Formats: sequence, structure tokens, C-alpha cells
Amino acid sequence: DVLAEAVVVGRTIITQSGAHGSYLTRLDLEITNGRVSDVRHRLLPVVDGEDGDPTVARVIEDAMRPHRATVDELVGETDVLLHRGTVLESPMDNLLTSAYLASTGADAALSQGWRYGTPIPPGPINAGDLWQMIPTNPELFTVRLTGDVLRRMLEQSLERTFSGDLMRQQGGYVMRFAGMRAVARLNNAPGTRVQQLEIGGVPVEQAREYTVAAAGEQSVTQQASRTMTGVRAIDCMRRYLQTHAPAHTPATHRALVAV
Repeated sequence: DVLAEAVVVGRTIITQSGAHGSYLTRLDLEITNGRVSDVRHRLLPVVDGEDGDPTVARVIEDAMRPHRATVDELVGETDVLLHRGTVLESPMDNLLTSAYLASTGADAALSQGWRYGTPIPPGPINAGDLWQMIPTNPELFTVRLTGDVLRRMLEQSLERTFSGDLMRQQGGYVMRFAGMRAVARLNNAPGTRVQQLEIGGVPVEQAREYTVAAAGEQSVTQQASRTMTGVRAIDCMRRYLQTHAPAHTPATHRALVAV
């Protein structure tokens, strides 16, 4: 989010400069007797085409030089804009979960709603793009989850995103998934938003267990017994992009439809 003015809560100064390097924040603090006595805040827009500071550019290039060949390696291409700018689902996460699904042969694949990553325009994808998609590069695993657990996980995610109580809202994005389709009423009471849930085009059975692929500590309940695959997320996406050229991720608002 962009805060036009700094917010002061007690002795804490809060600033936010927006996403994807759209602004820099300049914060000048005057200190008197060891305490902040004055705050001056200014947003500095980052304009395309303007030359950056040469000293900063040189520091960045020096830091990147040993890694340049690795991050610039061409690993695939996309025919759509890959981004994470939408709440219910996003093309970038559709690519990620589709790769998980293809790698494991699971019934469904899940990922938490990442909130970062610079959009990738249609065209080539390099290794650096994959690292900024999922820099933690976690190992894929599969778990067996019942239809009831999957429904409750989605309900919990929807409540964290759309709760009528602002203090109960967390994260801002709904969990991402592939192989699964849901229809939800976002304004319903907690626990009653999911109206329809399907896996493989068939309604999910409450007691049936499904094989679910995921990666990372936040993806699924910690109590689930995990089978590790030995494959990490970035290698998984590399393989997926080799067989899907160009990568065409499903349009948004198809896996999760709000009514």
C-alpha cells in the first residue's frame, strides 16, 4: 500500500511505499535529547526512463556480477503477463501450482498467497524470475487430506481475507490452488462462504482423502503427514517450462469464482 503521510502510533512511525518499486520513501527525523521530536515524510515516485543514481547502480552491479550468468539463464517463456496483483488467484501463482501438479501427479496443488514478485511481461523467462517468484525455494511434498479438511482450509483463508472484523484480516490474498475449483460467496458468514468445491471436475466428497501437493511451511496444516519429493520449487518450474512453451496459465477467476 502507499501511505501519502507517515502514520504515528505512540512512538512508532509507520511508512509504506507501495509495491514493485513504485515509490521510495524519504523520512527525515529530528532527534532531541535522544527522542524523535520532528518527522518529515516524502514519497519519491520512481519514473520509468529516469537515470538511477550511478553509485547505487555500481554497487548493485558489483554485487550481481558473480551471479549474472546464473540469473540471466533463459528457462522458458510466457504468452501472458505473470503477476500477483489479484486477490482471489493470479497468473503467477497459477503457473506455480500448475507446475506442482504436473511434477507430482497429485489431485490438487496448493500454495500460500504470496504478495511479492515483480510482474513478468509476455516473453522470455529467466532463472532470476523464478527466484523472485519463490526465493525460499522449498521442497515439494504431498499430503493426504480429506475433502472436509480442504473445504475448511479454504474457508479459513477466505475468512482471513474477507472477515468483516478488520482485526481478523490477515495476509490479504486467498490461498492459491490448481486441480481444484471453488465457487464462494465472499460476504457470507465465516464457515459458510464455499458454495461449491470440485477436484478434477467432480464435487469433493467430505470423507474422501485426496493427494495434495504443496511446498513451504505455510501451505498446509502442520499436523498433516508429509511425503517429501526431493524436488525443489524452482527445479519443478524449470521442468514445467521445458514442456510448456510458451507457458499459458489459466485466466484468473476460474479456479475460484466469487458470486
